[in-house]
Amino acid sequence: MAESARRQLDELDALAAVFCAEGELHAPWDELALRRAALGRGEPPPASPLHCSVRVRVAGVPRGSLCFTLPPDYPSRPAELRLSREAGWPRAADADAIGAELRAAAAAAAAEAGGGREALLECVVECEARLAAALEAEAREAEEREKAEKEKAEERKKAEEEEAEAGHGARILWFHHIKATEKRKLLVRWAREASLSGFSKPGFPGVVVVGGDERECGEYVRRVRALRWQAMEVRWEGEPPADALPRPFRELGESAMGEAAALCDAGGLGAPFREAVLKLGVR
Repeated sequence: MAESARRQLDELDALAAVFCAEGELHAPWDELALRRAALGRGEPPPASPLHCSVRVRVAGVPRGSLCFTLPPDYPSRPAELRLSREAGWPRAADADAIGAELRAAAAAAAAEAGGGREALLECVVECEARLAAALEAEAREAEEREKAEKEKAEERKKAEEEEAEAGHGARILWFHHIKATEKRKLLVRWAREASLSGFSKPGFPGVVVVGGDERECGEYVRRVRALRWQAMEVRWEGEPPADALPRPFRELGESAMGEAAALCDAGGLGAPFREAVLKLGVR
């Protein structure tokens, strides 16, 4: 027991030399002095554990404390330890996992031949290394988040520029007929999903007039064309003088050709609509 006590005192002296700044190492210095005096007189040391703690730092910033309890027969018996976190503790550092690894290291040191091996400094160094790794991981994650946000911002800016370049467009579509209920629903639904204005007129012939974002107009035509039609033509496409087609997109009656012409007049597409109507017999 006297040999264990002497080794404990020597290790704590070594720790005090390493962690010499104020507040870094906390230990019962008066108790240690009494134990050293008892050893000097050849008296047995008290059979009570010693408690100490070391403040762990990374990049000079306090992150927490590593608290040790040294049993009387330490280092042949492992030191008990626990982690105390402070405000600077990295979010990515798992205190329970780090504590378990440090306790395993302490147990391995105690099991070494020759009465075990002093492991307090080793545990502090390993703890600080784990915290440093966690801080590096957090810094990488923050950098990746910043990079991703920057890329998203650039993508939004590019999309806005492309949208501005694309401008406003319109299409006048002619169909041999629009009768199928499901197709009629799709014509309206797809236009509304794309925030396009305009109308569809089912029946014989069928007509769709659609306006809005140029790219959306093109995509709408592509989707509509993919449906099976007896005949379908894009009779006119271009940039309308005004965005005054009906919004939201709606379906007119089968005999509402006059209403369709009036809506096109209001939307600045009266002339191209009449030309498209005059071409109804053209295939």
